[in-house]
Amino acid sequence: QWPCTVMTPAGDPLAELAARLAVLSGGGMDTAARIREGLTGTPEQAQATFRQVALAHAAHRASSGLPADEDAARLVLVVDQFEQLTDPEEEATHAQQQSFVTALLAAQQRVQRLARAHQGVINFILDPQQRV
Repeated sequence: QWPCTVMTPAGDPLAELAARLAVLSGGGMDTAARIREGLTGTPEQAQATFRQVALAHAAHRASSGLPADEDAARLVLVVDQFEQLTDPEEEATHAQQQSFVTALLAAQQRVQRLARAHQGVINFILDPQQRV
């Protein structure tokens, strides 16, 4: 039951992403503004923002009496019609497009680091003589 949101990168894609993440975290427009600010920071700040949204979602579920997720620090983001990001008919500026893609790449880099760490542990369990 990972939190999941689906979005289309139309208009200002980063604002749309922040709004979707704010809903997942149980917050409102002020939350969306803070999320957007976090997503436009360094890659580490963007990664921390995605993690905070996932944890806020888990806390919101728990406070609502819903079962807690064992893997609360994860979320699923589906960007439908990603190609719209480069559509000249869309209103997004180049800077908005770059900010959106940079935030997505930051999240993806965190996932890759976690996958490598998990693979290192698995390799060590299978072959303790191997260096991690």
